[in-house]
Amino acid sequence: MATTVIQAFNEFLKDIVNLDSDISKTARSSRDWLLGQISKFNEKDNTFPKLYSDINIHFGSFARKTKIRELDDIDLMIGLTGQGSTYSKLNLKRLAAQRQLYSDAKKMMHIQFAISGMAVIVFAIIGNIISKEYAVYITVLSILCVLFDELFLTKRIENLRLNAAIIQEDFDCDVLQIPFNYIKNSHGTMLETIQENSKKYLSKNKNFDLLVNWYPGMDMADLKYGRIICQSTNCWWNQKLREKYSNFLILSTATIFIFLLLIALFNGITLSGFIMSVISPILPGGVLVYKIDRDNKKAIQNLNDMKNKLDSIIERLRAKELYPDEKLQNDIRCLQDMIFENRSASPLIPDRFYFRYRDRYEDIAQTSNKELVELIKTQYNE
Repeated sequence: MATTVIQAFNEFLKDIVNLDSDISKTARSSRDWLLGQISKFNEKDNTFPKLYSDINIHFGSFARKTKIRELDDIDLMIGLTGQGSTYSKLNLKRLAAQRQLYSDAKKMMHIQFAISGMAVIVFAIIGNIISKEYAVYITVLSILCVLFDELFLTKRIENLRLNAAIIQEDFDCDVLQIPFNYIKNSHGTMLETIQENSKKYLSKNKNFDLLVNWYPGMDMADLKYGRIICQSTNCWWNQKLREKYSNFLILSTATIFIFLLLIALFNGITLSGFIMSVISPILPGGVLVYKIDRDNKKAIQNLNDMKNKLDSIIERLRAKELYPDEKLQNDIRCLQDMIFENRSASPLIPDRFYFRYRDRYEDIAQTSNKELVELIKTQYNE
């Protein structure tokens, strides 16, 4: 029994407050065992996030040796690798802004089709059925539609498309950690454009959930391989979509031409009647489809060239050929320049057409990306 105040306090601390040394020793062993088990998660499940033990943190009162009885918990923080990925509100705003700009450009494109295509063709059908006297007015209307499209609509669409491509270029360079080409793309930060259009996007979609996991199947576990595979997937998906869109437009235009021709033949067509009843009504839409098809073919050829170059790089990586990091970085930057030029000049794809094929191609891309990364990493024993 304590005979002094100091002895009484010492007994109180030992028997009531402080942890027993055997309990502390057992707790440390238990903690270390748990950390060891967690470190093996990757070996048992390759889908588990990669750990980064160098930044594990032992915190709280037990780590500070100020824990009092009873010992009921030990605070730990387990470190995970960033796996080359980045989370940035600015990047989400960039995606939202480019989506909104593309959406606005597509609305203008819908006006193009409505004026240059459907409106004139509907008037032509009415004119052919009611009276041939309307043919001359349809011809004048067709010429005006072509001029309005060239002088206003096309220029507006090109401006919106360019701004969207610039913002998407900034996003790719940031997320995929590709060096930015300041000489080729000296356009500034475009923060005002990003803020304005991301707000418009949020007013319609409420949040950024649809923009998460922009490159399917890529956890960016190794950007050395991830970004080149993302570029390859981008080219493949874009090429397939454009091929289908071009075929759809040509088939639709041919169908409308045949339909108008049949109506004109039914009404007893002459050469002048053929020009005014068939050629004139379909001229604005035909010119528009021709331009889209022409530019689409250029875009498809560019995408095919880029895809072949990217596949060549991927094959070299798979074959474990010597490919210095500096050369790989330079090649990735050159290919990204080609991707930017193609985005800024390629015709737009309507959202309905895009979403119709997105899920199918996204599943293919996701599976292919994962398999390629794992295959290349296996080849390099990583």
